[in-house]
Amino acid sequence: MTVPAGVGLTVTATDNVQTETMVLTGGLVLNGAGAKLTLTGDSTSAIAVSLPTAGKGIEVNTDGGEIILNSSVTLSGAAASISMAAGAGDLTLDVALGKTLAGTVDVNDNTLTLADRGNPGIIQMDTAGGVLDVNATCAPTAVNVGAKVTIDLAGSARLNINVGIGTYTLTLTGGSVVLQGSASGGSGQYTYSWSPTAGLSDPSSATPTASPTETTTYTLTVTDTGDNN
Repeated sequence: MTVPAGVGLTVTATDNVQTETMVLTGGLVLNGAGAKLTLTGDSTSAIAVSLPTAGKGIEVNTDGGEIILNSSVTLSGAAASISMAAGAGDLTLDVALGKTLAGTVDVNDNTLTLADRGNPGIIQMDTAGGVLDVNATCAPTAVNVGAKVTIDLAGSARLNINVGIGTYTLTLTGGSVVLQGSASGGSGQYTYSWSPTAGLSDPSSATPTASPTETTTYTLTVTDTGDNN
């Protein structure tokens, strides 16, 4: 199924139905400027989107597109993700307060804007040049950073970020953010070192608060200090 430029597709869960199921065997493509997908229902309904065919998830190939979730949405199946095509441009993800996206959003080298205070799921940022614009305080399930990316916090907006083991790089612009470093394997005895230290509450903590006054790139180094023999 393809949603062309300037067209909106709305899926509405039936009132008083606990979970509405939508099966997209061939996936869904938002294709062209301004394409929009809205998943909505009453205050108690949820929507389950089944994407059973590998490589056929929800693909975003649009600049200025929008995905609006007014109900909690669960993505399942072999292609349970929203993937932004390389060079696609900007996408706004609007998850209403109290609602959750259970699934992964792959930003690639594009700009993803989080526009509301719900849980936008797992944000995957593995490609250099990716940008996450946070326009409202929200708590994603995780933000996985695997390349040099930018996270832009508007005004007082806040965001919790999970950073995996290793040396990852991100750029923060404005506001404050809690950097949540983590590690696994080895002895379990780790030290954490963030650099530069400017704007950090505690650069040796796994979870410092960063409040940069200018565009700043922070790098996390995790060291296993235990005896692995």
